[in-house]
Amino acid sequence: MTKHSTIFIGARVSALLLLAMLLIPGSMTAQGYKYYRGFFDAGLGWVPTGAGYGSSHFSTGTLTTTHGYYVGDHTFVGIGAGISFDEEVLTLPLYLDVRYNLSFTSELTPTFELRAGPYFDLYQGERASFYGDAAAGVRWALGGRTALNLMLNLSYYQGFQILGFFYSPYTDFYLLDVPLTLGVRLGVEW
Repeated sequence: MTKHSTIFIGARVSALLLLAMLLIPGSMTAQGYKYYRGFFDAGLGWVPTGAGYGSSHFSTGTLTTTHGYYVGDHTFVGIGAGISFDEEVLTLPLYLDVRYNLSFTSELTPTFELRAGPYFDLYQGERASFYGDAAAGVRWALGGRTALNLMLNLSYYQGFQILGFFYSPYTDFYLLDVPLTLGVRLGVEW
């Protein structure tokens, strides 16, 4: 299987999974599940340094959707899937998501989030590895159940070169290769 056909198949599977996760819970909300929440996030990541990159730059994009329920007054637990991509990588993370909002009574409130689960490298066709993400930000209530979330996040992708120094003959100095991405996400909650 070529890289282009792997990307094509992976993109179709990811799109169908994201569409199913958006539509199926939407029909449940009509039946009166008042604690259900859905999220759609788009993000941009900054790779400090990495294999194949000679300098720091914005390179990764992410699209994720998460669906679940509030358990208690402030804690959300759900599952999600997404696509993370740049020039050399196309991954499909599947994760468990836990969010904590400090308050629902104010218009702006701090919120914290942890995600963990496997990710699949669709470009290389390799097996699953661990994905983790920690985020903190602000939830802006728009009225009713709808809100905007602005989050700063730190993502970890196991399988990328572990933290360490290596010598690059192209740049003639040592680089620090980190499997982390610093980023910002803007999301909609419904």
